[in-house]
Amino acid sequence: MGYVVNSTELTGAQGADLILVKNGVKTVVQAKRYSGSVCNKAVQEIVAARNLYFAEKGIVVTNSIFYS
Repeated sequence: MGYVVNSTELTGAQGADLILVKNGVKTVVQAKRYSGSVCNKAVQEIVAARNLYFAEKGIVVTNSIFYS
């Protein structure tokens, strides 16, 4: 799909698992593989990661559901 993909450290990644770059736009991604629901902490972490990695976009993906 044309993205340059880099993974972050397994520990201490500050909320991001992947850093994607396409057309000069940086996106940080956090992946959550849970059997239960994902809480808003994951969203808070990706917002912090956007700032840390100077990213324009942030995405949280999961195999589960988001708790509201």
